[in-house]
Amino acid sequence: MIVDAEPNNRIPVVDRINWRAVLASLLGLAILSSVALGPTWLISYMAGLLNSGMIWILSSVSALVAWVGLLMIACLQFVRSLRGRHKMATVLWLSAAAGIVLAFALFFTGTTPSSEVFFARGIIMHLEMQTDINAIQTWVESVDPSDCLDDQHPSRRGRHLARDDQPPVLKRQTGMVDLELDARGAPSVRLTWFGGKSGTWGLVIGRRDMRTPLSGPGMYGEKHTELRPGVYFWYVEA
Repeated sequence: MIVDAEPNNRIPVVDRINWRAVLASLLGLAILSSVALGPTWLISYMAGLLNSGMIWILSSVSALVAWVGLLMIACLQFVRSLRGRHKMATVLWLSAAAGIVLAFALFFTGTTPSSEVFFARGIIMHLEMQTDINAIQTWVESVDPSDCLDDQHPSRRGRHLARDDQPPVLKRQTGMVDLELDARGAPSVRLTWFGGKSGTWGLVIGRRDMRTPLSGPGMYGEKHTELRPGVYFWYVEA
């Protein structure tokens, strides 16, 4: 004889996910990260990882617009919660609005890192996925300074290195390669990527004791960001 299971012995139902709490936590985390790192840090890093200046500019502008829209929503929700006398919601939306305003204030006053810093971090990660930067520095240390001079074009700041003349460690990356001398006359490699209207950027890889030069003056001067000893990112606006 088969005995049926008791009707009360049921497998407990898994509690449903509180999506409001999850979204509130994600929003809080996003606001805290934007206060500490700037409102465009993640977008800028991902654009650098993709090595796309156009994505960098468009997505950064879109991110700022999205933050402004979120600020407006937070203000509206704050007023609605205040009228409905929902104390907890009022405090949360007020904190969200204040956090967004603080993030913008720190970003536009230059207190938090600029978007170029995170774009540069993404670029060097992009390069590390293609080749070995330490191996490039080791190769640079073996280059003779006279090999960085272009006898046919004395006005050039360095010598273009054709792909057939590049060592294997440089052939694995996609940037244009030039040999040049740093401020102390030591060899270095300049990698260049052209982004059209979004500007031109790249990396300079030299000896590990190479110093990062100061950025050029004005809007269209070459801007420099040191990434590690002997490696810095450069960027020129279009």
